[in-house]
Order: sequence, then structure tokens, then C-alpha cells
Amino acid sequence: MPDKNKIVVIKFGGSLFVNENNRFKFWEDIKNLIEKKFFKIVIVHGGGKEISNWLERLEVEVKFVNGLRYTDEKSIEIVEMVLSGKINKQLASEISSFGVSSIGISGRDSKLVLVKQKLELGRVGEPIFVNSEILNKLLKAGILPIISPISTDADRKSFNVNADDFASIIAQSINADNLIFMTDMKGVLANIKDENSVIYILNKAKADELIEKSVIKDGMLVKIKSAFSSLENGIREINIVDGREFGIIEKIFGKNEKKLIGTRIIR
Repeated sequence: MPDKNKIVVIKFGGSLFVNENNRFKFWEDIKNLIEKKFFKIVIVHGGGKEISNWLERLEVEVKFVNGLRYTDEKSIEIVEMVLSGKINKQLASEISSFGVSSIGISGRDSKLVLVKQKLELGRVGEPIFVNSEILNKLLKAGILPIISPISTDADRKSFNVNADDFASIIAQSINADNLIFMTDMKGVLANIKDENSVIYILNKAKADELIEKSVIKDGMLVKIKSAFSSLENGIREINIVDGREFGIIEKIFGKNEKKLIGTRIIR
């Protein structure tokens, strides 16, 4: 039976940004989830590769600290331009062309997401508050929010926020049933040199072991930390899946939904 109250938050990223066929199939899947299963959906997007491309074109140094982008005063304007001005509006426009009512917003709009600064990362913020009333009103009205992770502090300064952390706190704030991270890997791998060594079910103990061995690191480490934070705060199911796989969302929620797809995070 369709679940009219089910809320799914999807962190959209990876190769979907550059593979138009996969991206359009993704929009079809989203449309079907909304129209046939009546799910309420929120999409959070990043755009790391596009940001790096623009910083390089403008000859601005790209720097990472433990897998997280360092954002200085010079680059924050470029980061915001790319995420909120270019990518966000492109995605909202694309899915609207599929007949889905959507709106592209950022964490800065109406102070949707407030942050505190991570000083070691420059103009990067840690999300600490979400105005969930705004999102709930949009979902109730049948509008799909597509959200750029650019957010604000109490002084209205803009900050870059890691999109995985951003998706996690968004999911927690609206009591989402599912949180899905789309990436450029088949899931969490037991051997980073073997793309087929997918760990289909990952619990905290195994994750800690893989982190200790530096098997889980960099960008995947951020996803794993965000995933377990979400579990601890009430999200029922979390998946890390391959955004390169055609129709991956349909496979998660389709007729064969019990089939293992990517990595499912459990306690």
C-alpha cells in the first residue's frame, strides 16, 4: 500500500552531476515515488567537482583537510555561486520539466539552517539548527525542496556546509523515514582496491574497525559519521548507494526492494 506519510531525504551527488542519462532516469524515479507511492521527498545536493573546476578556472587554490574542503574568504563567494546559483537552479529546473512541483532553495533562505563556524576549515559551518516548519509546509503543499547546503550563522554570514552533514540534519529535523546517500562507489567497501567488495549491512562495530584500519576514510568517513548520527537521532533506514547505477532509486523502492542494494547502515 502507498505510504502517504513516508519521507525520504536523498543526498544527490557523484556521477549524477555529469551523466545526463542517469540524472534524467533519477528524475523519473523521483516522479514515480511521488505519484505512485505518494512519498514526500527532499533532495540535498553537493557539487564538489563543479566547485573544484570553477576554483581552478579562476586560479583559486583548492585545499582539503581530512577529506573536507577548506573554504577561505576569497572562495566562499565562488562556492555559493556554484552551489546555490548554478547547480541548485539547474536541478530544480530539470525536475520541474518532468512535471514535479519543486523549488530550489539554500540553507540561507529564511535562515533554514543555522551553523556555527568550523574555524579549522575557514568559512565552513557545522549545522546546529533547522527551521523544519518551512520544509514541512513545502512538503504538505506537495512541493519537492531541492536544497543547496550553503547556510548562515546568526550574523547572516554565508558558510559552506558538507552536504552529507547537511542531509543528515535535514533528515533528523523532519523525522525522515529514509536517508539515502548517492555516491561514486557501489557502497562501503571492505577492500578499497576491490570495487565489488561491498559490505551490504554495516553496523557501528564493523564501521569503527574499518575506520581504525583506514579502510573508511576521507569522503566516505564523513558519510559514515553522518549516517550513524542520523540513526542515533531516529532515522529508521540509511542507505549508501551507487549513483552511477542506472535507476538506482527505483531498485531501492521497487518490486525487489528487499534485494540488497549498496550498503545499509544499522546499529
